[in-house]
Amino acid sequence: MSRLALRSAPATARLRAAVASLCLLGGLAACTSDSDHNDSGSGERADGGGDAGDGGTSPDGGTGETAVFTLGAACSQNAVLGCTGSDSAVSVICSAGIWSPNATCRGAERCDTRLGRTQGQCLDLIAECADKAPGDAFCRGAARLTCGADRVTETADACATGFGCTDDSGTVSCKDIAECASDNGGCDALVTCMENIGAPPDCGKCPEGYVGSGETGCSPTLTALALSKGTLSPELRAKVTSYSVRVGIGTQTVTLTPSVPAGASLTINGSAARPGDAWLSPVLSLGDNVITVVVSKGDQPERRYTVTITRGMQQEAYVKASNTGETDFFGYGVSLSADGNTLAVGAYGEDSNGTGVNSGTQADDSALYSGAVYVFTRSGITWSQQAYVKASNTGANDGFGYAVSLSADGNTLAVGAYREDSNGTGVNSGTQADDSATNSGAVYVFTRSGISWSQQAYVKASNTGAGDVFGSAVALSADGNALAVGACRE
Repeated sequence: MSRLALRSAPATARLRAAVASLCLLGGLAACTSDSDHNDSGSGERADGGGDAGDGGTSPDGGTGETAVFTLGAACSQNAVLGCTGSDSAVSVICSAGIWSPNATCRGAERCDTRLGRTQGQCLDLIAECADKAPGDAFCRGAARLTCGADRVTETADACATGFGCTDDSGTVSCKDIAECASDNGGCDALVTCMENIGAPPDCGKCPEGYVGSGETGCSPTLTALALSKGTLSPELRAKVTSYSVRVGIGTQTVTLTPSVPAGASLTINGSAARPGDAWLSPVLSLGDNVITVVVSKGDQPERRYTVTITRGMQQEAYVKASNTGETDFFGYGVSLSADGNTLAVGAYGEDSNGTGVNSGTQADDSALYSGAVYVFTRSGITWSQQAYVKASNTGANDGFGYAVSLSADGNTLAVGAYREDSNGTGVNSGTQADDSATNSGAVYVFTRSGISWSQQAYVKASNTGAGDVFGSAVALSADGNALAVGACRE
């Protein structure tokens, strides 16, 4: 049978003895009131009178301090509730200046010892503390807490960062959290989650064909993009999403052939497209035409690209001779291959005395107005000089380069020297050095193998005459197998 230990001030000894006898004879029930769970609602602070009772006052980690009071001890504020002890099931009430029995809390309740409005109320136990003693620790998720003295309160007893609370058969402790075991530790599904003891996990790098961060998400990329016309600028790179392409005014459409990582899908201008298949653009307008390519895969962040195709005439290069000289008339005659990647430029007033291709005497200006031709080639958007071309019989005032023509593939070049002076006739005449037919004119044909140029033919009119200016105009067929030559004064 439960008994209540009684203590009192001397001034109330007889009353205390009478109450004690009642409790001992009638049991715990004799010390309870019919008004179970009574609350004065006055908000007054409990007062222990002349005797602080069992435990006095002590910190509890709840709201304010705790207080317990002795049954039968004097009190000063009637109708105020209190508790008979920490973790007690019995509450008392100040009545007629004496702490008197009030109520017995149910098994799932305890008397709340916190000072203030709730002092003395019967409150539900913290669920985790119902089968634990005051001061015992417990886990709630990854958080560690401790049961208060009355078990209706709890205090936080936090684990260190990166550790979580675990309950191993009643033994509560803080252990490293295995973050990677749940939702890949918050990392992107395509990367590896790597545990760190006492710290957040590390997320690995995005796999090949993806960009981004393992923490924020990996986006699928374009792994290749082929074009039927023009050149992508800059070259395709994983982290670049804006590109430009320039095409000539004669180009009306362009096909794009994109590649993406396995399992990824794409759209072009809002419509689904199959990776690896050629996509034909609409007819290009003059100026800028923007094409939008979006690459996606499941829940991964999508990647959006813009390809701006510019159709029209724009300056791509500023070209000068390798031996620029005054009055060389560089650019008087020009010709482009069909694909626009080979350029021949005539300079009929150039003065060097060199002969053949890539002569080493470009700086020797002793053959005034002999003339030269320069061949340039393009790689991407970069132009460079490929050849410096002179006649096989260079002579002053010959005007070599006055007229030039390239075949469609750029591998055959015809050059007119309208004031050349030899008296030969037909093709590859053996009289190149005989200058007795002043200003009769000649044409020279060159061919390219790989990147090397060589003279293939020396052409004179069948009826060479002084002053005929044979070679003042030249034209090659697309395949380079037919040549037309003008002699405007024949």
